[in-house]
Amino acid sequence: MSRLDDLIQEYCPDGVPFVKIKDYFTRLKGTPITARKMKEIASEDGEIKIFAGGKTIIDAHEADIPKANITTVPAVLVQSRGVIDFVYYDKPFTFKNEMWAYTHEDITTVKYLYYVLSNDVQYFREKASGMGSLPQISTPVTEEYKVPLPALPVQREIVRILDEFTLLSAELAAELAARKKQYEYYRDTLLNNNAEIPKIKLGEFAVISRGGNFQKKDFVDNGLPCIHYGQIYTHYGTYADTTLTTINEEAYSKSKKAKKNDIVMAVTSENIEDVCKSVAWLGDKDIAVSGHTAIISHQQNAKYLSYYFSSNAFFKQKKKLAHGTKVIEVTPNTLANIEVPLPSLEVQNRLVEVLDNFDSICSDLNIGLPAEIEARQKQYEFYRDQLLTFAENGNTILTNNEQRRNLIKLLQYVLGYANVSLSDIAEYQKERIDASLLDASTYVGVDNLLQNKAGIKKSEYVPTEGRLINYHKGDVLIGNIRPYLRKIWLAKNDGGTNGDVLDITIKNNQIVTSKFLYYVLSSESFFDYDMQYAKGAKMPRGDKKAVMNYTFTIPTIERQKEIVAILDKFDDLCNDLSAGIPAEIEANQKRYEYYRDQLLTFKELK
Repeated sequence: MSRLDDLIQEYCPDGVPFVKIKDYFTRLKGTPITARKMKEIASEDGEIKIFAGGKTIIDAHEADIPKANITTVPAVLVQSRGVIDFVYYDKPFTFKNEMWAYTHEDITTVKYLYYVLSNDVQYFREKASGMGSLPQISTPVTEEYKVPLPALPVQREIVRILDEFTLLSAELAAELAARKKQYEYYRDTLLNNNAEIPKIKLGEFAVISRGGNFQKKDFVDNGLPCIHYGQIYTHYGTYADTTLTTINEEAYSKSKKAKKNDIVMAVTSENIEDVCKSVAWLGDKDIAVSGHTAIISHQQNAKYLSYYFSSNAFFKQKKKLAHGTKVIEVTPNTLANIEVPLPSLEVQNRLVEVLDNFDSICSDLNIGLPAEIEARQKQYEFYRDQLLTFAENGNTILTNNEQRRNLIKLLQYVLGYANVSLSDIAEYQKERIDASLLDASTYVGVDNLLQNKAGIKKSEYVPTEGRLINYHKGDVLIGNIRPYLRKIWLAKNDGGTNGDVLDITIKNNQIVTSKFLYYVLSSESFFDYDMQYAKGAKMPRGDKKAVMNYTFTIPTIERQKEIVAILDKFDDLCNDLSAGIPAEIEANQKRYEYYRDQLLTFKELK
């Protein structure tokens, strides 16, 4: 982040201007096209992508698109209806004319706008609430929106950082998608490929009724439980026993209810994939259910039915029942003719047990890739929020030391390591001690630090007056005169030292251990770096500021302890003269230095 901080200090130290989108970006119009026409012209090898509402996207040939208004420059698409969102696209595309897009002559600024709008997407979704059966925003909502606009070099660095996080998340998401495909294969096989299981029409073993009566305006804190149909797409999985929201008592009393074991199914959506998405209600208390839903009451295993309603076999059946263009609907009473494979409850229970395990692998936020994606997403959002937060007059980002340390810990958790500068995790000791409290065993000067990382000897000189630097057990002391002598010691006690010795103390032992830091600063790469910035010819002195800028990699605390344990063993072998003849000692020393350098060298994740 130091490069970005430097750019901000150079180009906008006092803040950045905020500009309205309409005053800086060009608004683009879409193509007048219906959902029916999109279905007709869809082609897998089409060179033009067409965006409609929600997840509806097709490829088509330009010649087949009537009154085509093709966007050929990178742009940010405003998905203004249904689930409000933003899409960045840099290849030829068009979109339904109920939406719009923005572009600019500088490609970086376009991508920067996308990140700004995505960062504040909740603002736009709140602006859209309450506008008809599907949320919608109008052009003034985005036209009047003010965007913080730093200098172009700052924008480039922000976009570069956020692009890297987006790529990492996309790679993990792709692996998770592959797992989900495998899961869906097993799920569909378990649910449908047994000729001995009878297929029964839903209406023959279940009662199907409509939900209805409460609206989003009835939401309150600490009210009575409810499920709104839109939440089934965005929040709920296969089953739930708690609700996201609650409503007031009056609205609850007037609403249709789902009881424990009922299925709540959303029967209205913008696309065929989401319509009929279901959640099994497993909570003990009856819940209010909004309109655009079906409530399915039965005596079967609710999770089994909910799993079936997410299968490909059900998808094929619901597709025949769906109707509408802009809004896709399935009339609840037509669901009665859906055929469901219905084994005994004992078999349903066993199937659910197996499917729950598969579902956990793909969806449980506490294990596997989803946990890593979740953590990386939080990391990305943290960076995004920080990078896109500007004050019109004031400081910029990541100036808080505690925030920086939290970020390092987050990187260690997500990636397994963090690339840091020494100043991120350590500082020069500021405490002082009176010279009269020191003796030959507690005073450390350059003269009693031994060359070639051999530690210290008793001091032949101890000052008798003045206040000296007060080192503590666990501090790393480095001789700052003639760094090529490689004088370094990990303090085993408290004491005092002078200004010719660098006393480095760690800031937080939850991020790095003192022994690991000692091994890092004992490496040849550090002393080479120290000499590179040393000043003076006959008696060079290390540059204290440059030392704090030294960069290296710190793994998790657990991994640090493992590395230290290994290096300690080599250290013992190399220093214990009783371990063998001098040649063996020399061989061990070389092995030690080889393994130390290998263990402390990490390949950066691209």
